Amino acid sequence: LGARFLSLEKCIEITKIFINTPVSDEKRHIKRVNKIMKVEERN
Repeated sequence: LGARFLSLEKCIEITKIFINTPVSDEKRHIKRVNKIMKVEERN
């Protein structure tokens, strides 16, 4: 999020919406989430 373009309040609002949005069950999204999980397991 661009601090030069968005207020702190707007950044918080966008972040809350992102966190509360359900994960898509589309195949391409599941593949991406699985890739992220594999990277997290290594670290």
